[in-house]
Amino acid sequence: HFFFPSRGQDLLELRRHVHENSVDFLAVKILIQRVFAPCKCLENPGKIQENSKEFPKNSRICRGHQRSIPVQEFVESLDLREEGIETLLSLLELQPQKFLELFPPVHSRCRIRIPKNSPELLREAALRCPPLGFLLARQKSGIPGISGIPGISGILEFDAVALSDSMGWEFQRVRESLGRIPGENSNKIPAGKSGIQVEFWELSFHFRAYGDLNSQELDSSWEFLNSQIISREKFELRRLKKCFRTFQRVAFPSFFPKKTEREQLEKNSQLRELIREKKLGDPTESEEEEEEKNPGKKKDQEEEIRGEIRKFLAAYPEEEFSGRAVARIFHGIGSPRFPAQIFGRDRRFWRRLLPVEFRSLSRLASQEILAWK
Repeated sequence: HFFFPSRGQDLLELRRHVHENSVDFLAVKILIQRVFAPCKCLENPGKIQENSKEFPKNSRICRGHQRSIPVQEFVESLDLREEGIETLLSLLELQPQKFLELFPPVHSRCRIRIPKNSPELLREAALRCPPLGFLLARQKSGIPGISGIPGISGILEFDAVALSDSMGWEFQRVRESLGRIPGENSNKIPAGKSGIQVEFWELSFHFRAYGDLNSQELDSSWEFLNSQIISREKFELRRLKKCFRTFQRVAFPSFFPKKTEREQLEKNSQLRELIREKKLGDPTESEEEEEEKNPGKKKDQEEEIRGEIRKFLAAYPEEEFSGRAVARIFHGIGSPRFPAQIFGRDRRFWRRLLPVEFRSLSRLASQEILAWK
């Protein structure tokens, strides 16, 4: 048996799972800026490689760059879970202009440990490993992500994805070449002494993207991603309400008196027929229009909501909230920067405004944050 409140209280709880992946304007803007960070192709047009299969030949100078963004850093920056960010990147990959090609996550940082700071051992390794030789030759020119001086610290750290892009190699090929360094040098190390150690760390999003997008192309990417996010969220909310109404349609009004087996089978057949006809899919246009109607709140109700938001901001003056973060807390939704384990303890605000529509609450919170500053 399946029980649910007839007034739709369950919708408020289930709606939280949809809003958990909501994204605001600022988060989308930060993501677009990080993914399509400017490159130096326009400064060095003569050094640009020929077109690859992924990016057909056209008038664009930049042919795309392999890039990586650390997962944890991006999660903290956008205040989104890892799977949520990966979904956004996947949606951005669907853009008709094909500005982005997404790859599986990789450990992008490489750390090479040189025993006793031996320059001879490092030179021997560089002769057998083209990526390492390329790295040492270009070290003074400043490949992004290099830190450490072998002759002093004995440790060399760098971004292996940036190195592969500079060489024009695929990342997997660079990784395999660097990974063979310990084995190739083991024969030259006396017994009882350790050789060069190579390790990869820092899980990162890995993709290929253009770095010379103009302002119009950046705006079109933002508009495309933002429209995809909003349409998906609205669709999930409408489908949730459609599902609730369908179950409500075939449900008995009460458990008592006990229904006969025939009545139960009739309801069961009715539900099966609705599912078979795929009536739980996308709502009809009339239903969409009905859901889009959002009657304005009364002025006193809006002032009450604003008052709660101001109380919340006063209670946490040291935190830097966004409108989305405030709305999440009032709906009882945790996030990487504002986890439920911490903010859920304060029952003055946690889930306090759950019945209020999420985006309206987020908008009011953004306005109050600006006024508060």
